[in-house]
Amino acid sequence: MHFYCGCGRRIIDTTDRLPYKACFLSNEDEIAYCETLEQIIKDESLSLEERAYRAVVTLQVRYLSRCMYQCPDCGKLFLDDNDYKLHSFVPEEPVDKHLLIATQED
Repeated sequence: MHFYCGCGRRIIDTTDRLPYKACFLSNEDEIAYCETLEQIIKDESLSLEERAYRAVVTLQVRYLSRCMYQCPDCGKLFLDDNDYKLHSFVPEEPVDKHLLIATQED
């Protein structure tokens, strides 16, 4: 997938470890996410491997599949809605163009 920011920058999502992409969990979904994880972990009818697989796949698809992107050039944010349509937001000045970069532990 790719799209263009209003500033002309092409935003590409065709690989992993993109410093300008993040998945997000809405506050409303956080409790449901935790409850679903707890149910999967406690399901003793499943092997440990099956529980791990279901936790990753179910939670990723149901709760963490919405993405956000930040243009590395102008700092504009793009967020998926529930139908995976992108909406853009322009930050106020000064612009931090590294909002989605993972924190590095020393």
